[in-house]
Amino acid sequence: MKKHRFLFLFLCLSLFLTACATAGDAPTEPPSSGTTAAPETVPAVSSLPAADGDTSLSFSGSGITVSGDGVEISGNQAIISRSGTYLLSGSLSDGQVIVDAKGETVILLLSGLELSCSTGAPVWIQSAETVTITTGAGTSNTLSNGSSFENSGDSNVDGVIFSKADLIFDGSGSLTVSSPAGHGIVGKDTVTFLSGTYSVVSQEHGISAKDSLTIIGGDFTLQTGKDGLHGENKDDISLGSITVSGGDFRIQSQGDSVSASTALCVSGGNFTITAGGGSGSRTAATSSTKGIKAADVTITQGVFHIDSADDAIHGGNVTIDGGSFTLSTGDDGIHADEMLSLSDGQIQILTSYEGLEGQTIHISGGYVALKSSDDGINAAGGTDGSGFGGFFGGDRFGGGSASLTISGGTLFVNAGGDGLDANGTLTVSGGQVYVSGPTNPGNGALDYDAGGTVTGGTILAAGSAGMSQNFSQAENQGSILVSTGAQNAGTEIAIRDGSGNVLAQMTAEASYDCVVISCPGITVGGTYTVTAGTFETRITMTSTLYGGGMGGPGGTGGPGGGKGGFGRP
Repeated sequence: MKKHRFLFLFLCLSLFLTACATAGDAPTEPPSSGTTAAPETVPAVSSLPAADGDTSLSFSGSGITVSGDGVEISGNQAIISRSGTYLLSGSLSDGQVIVDAKGETVILLLSGLELSCSTGAPVWIQSAETVTITTGAGTSNTLSNGSSFENSGDSNVDGVIFSKADLIFDGSGSLTVSSPAGHGIVGKDTVTFLSGTYSVVSQEHGISAKDSLTIIGGDFTLQTGKDGLHGENKDDISLGSITVSGGDFRIQSQGDSVSASTALCVSGGNFTITAGGGSGSRTAATSSTKGIKAADVTITQGVFHIDSADDAIHGGNVTIDGGSFTLSTGDDGIHADEMLSLSDGQIQILTSYEGLEGQTIHISGGYVALKSSDDGINAAGGTDGSGFGGFFGGDRFGGGSASLTISGGTLFVNAGGDGLDANGTLTVSGGQVYVSGPTNPGNGALDYDAGGTVTGGTILAAGSAGMSQNFSQAENQGSILVSTGAQNAGTEIAIRDGSGNVLAQMTAEASYDCVVISCPGITVGGTYTVTAGTFETRITMTSTLYGGGMGGPGGTGGPGGGKGGFGRP
């Protein structure tokens, strides 16, 4: 029977690792329903009947009763020393299950267990090759700690479930973990969840793994004083990853909701996250209260509702190839210290200080609608003091120059600061980009330092004339900057060719007094009509650029063009 169980677990993990290895081949079209695709259904391990010869442990106020081999009772401690399946049931207010079975494989089958330990871990796995904790079908199980954890020998035991062996969770029952003095579940090697329902309330991390945390399925409700899901190995900086391919997650954390010291890979799952009290909260500048954080973040599928005091998604590098995101944050919507790559997905940033931020930003697909109180999309370098208005301090970026490149996708940007801001180069070769804002004269709808080039795509950017810039170079299509006078939010902006055909249009989400327009169909020698609210002008393109601006190279395309000026009829 034990061989059958572990063969099944091996096959499940093999299928998962294969799926993770090919995650980059996921369909580029996000699910239209906004829900993640369900993983393949496999029979629950808990549906396998207990075999004859398995050992049963019954807990009660009078102690622990054992039927079978492989376990020794010492007071209110059950010490498991051999490979086998152990059926745990009953209730004991101060007891402990210890697994000390070096090199062995052990299954703990929870079947209506309620176990608390006043000064330690009710389940303490000192040694084993692998331990599987299975929640029996239809059963509810509870593990809890009292008000403190006392050190035991050379181990700093600080979790309700504390394991120094590889740890696997499965089953179709439920497990409630309460840890008022420490962590919920701690694995000092790998931790894997296949199925089951889990509720964790902890003073510190909810679920913590040293080498890796892998979640294939399950239902998780976490309320934590520190991180919700935590992966970190201080002894080996190459370890500490988190991989999620399915599951339902409701996480309320006072620290980061999901935190991995190395890589985070998400290819499925439904996440409802509140970090640090949410976007309206103000925590200490030294606290990390991000929704999702890792050295490298890769997301290919999943549904994410994140409300965080700090960045909603934060990484050294962030790659998003799919998924549905609804983000509210007191700082950045999505932040990368180095590269942010967006090729697919549906992203709504309802509130943020800066919407998308990274040293190098590549956008080749997907849908983004964002609102920011400062820059909408910011490609920065070095130390950027704008992060969270200075509340969390300046963001630090990798070395090298900053760049923002847009080659595809649909972007709606409503910015209180610069709309598209590149502390380096801005390049647009495709996609549809619609920018509203800023309304204050100290920022511009487009803002770049080392050159702005457009070779394709549709760009309409309406903002303040005070720091306005046109592109510095246009190929394949023209680019126009015009001053419109004061116009209200909600008014339509459009450009028509000489035959009256609409080439591009948008409805401004903020008031404005200048507009940048570039799209296919604007050619040298053509005549075009630009309308913006009550403003209308007719333009003849004698160059690919018409109109300059306060901060950018002058347009040479029409009367009034030139550095510091606007194209005017």
